[in-house]
Amino acid sequence: MKLQTMSFSQNEAIGNAHTMYIVTRGLLQNATGRVLRTGNVWGDDFLLQDSTLALPYESVALTYVEITTLSRQDFLDAVAVHSSRAPKLWKMVRYHCCWLSFQRMLLKEAKTALKVMCGMDTENLRRRFVMQ
Repeated sequence: MKLQTMSFSQNEAIGNAHTMYIVTRGLLQNATGRVLRTGNVWGDDFLLQDSTLALPYESVALTYVEITTLSRQDFLDAVAVHSSRAPKLWKMVRYHCCWLSFQRMLLKEAKTALKVMCGMDTENLRRRFVMQ
């Protein structure tokens, strides 16, 4: 596998579509405000071909950060190489992609329906229900 190690200084932006990230050192804050630390993973939906179903992948380094990355293409190349020894591997990867796509599409449709029913955007809905 082609895992790559990268390092970033404080306040640098991190993130590319179709890439999985593993924090090996430091602290980051992702687009949803969650703080990520050593051992945390984000971008694990890098296998999804439809980027609109993926969670936001942008993050900002809060301290000096070292991360390990794996791109979608490198992962698929590794699956292709090892599929002769593990014949069910492609099927398992395909199943995971379909299941994750289904979950994300269901959430997306539910948010859209809620928005239409209430006549509000999802951010206002979140504030309304979280604050109460």
